[in-house]
Amino acid sequence: MSFIDLFLPPLVGGIIGWTTNAIAIWMLFHPYREWRIFGFKLPFTPGVIPSRIEELSESIAKVIAGYIFTKEEWLSLIDSMELDEKAVEEIFSKIKEISGSRIFTKMIPMRGIIKEIIRRELRRLIKAQLKKIITRASEREDMEKRLEEIIRQKIMTEFRPERIEDVVKRLCKKELQYIMFFGGLLGCFIGLVQIFI
Repeated sequence: MSFIDLFLPPLVGGIIGWTTNAIAIWMLFHPYREWRIFGFKLPFTPGVIPSRIEELSESIAKVIAGYIFTKEEWLSLIDSMELDEKAVEEIFSKIKEISGSRIFTKMIPMRGIIKEIIRRELRRLIKAQLKKIITRASEREDMEKRLEEIIRQKIMTEFRPERIEDVVKRLCKKELQYIMFFGGLLGCFIGLVQIFI
């Protein structure tokens, strides 16, 4: 058996395996638009992700709105809510304005305590109102639907196929390279098997 007979099948198999996987990955994202020849749409155009961008955006929006932002998540978000210092300062200055300077001068030593009471009471009132809204099932469903639509629209406008490709390739660069590498390795292995058959 000659040198060419021994090394050519694994080499050709490796090239074919690597190329096939590289083309398959390319076809996930490309072409971005539909291709037509003489009015007929070419098969596999646009690529898998561009052709299913609407379905993908709906699925992602449903997952985010329905599973990530559950009732418990919203309530947890409200519990962790902190009031802006500016809002507390605003209310504090209104109290100063209403109470008059003489009474307020006597209150200065208790400034920190008063601010804390304002902060605590405001948080309690806001949380109570928000919890009422969120725990009402119909309103929560409506909120979920609105959130879902906002997310879907955002994906449709912001995440064009080019951007999705860029994000996926940046996140999964190593994995995509492994897919091509193992395609080449599998092709080499098939080529080796052919030598011994």
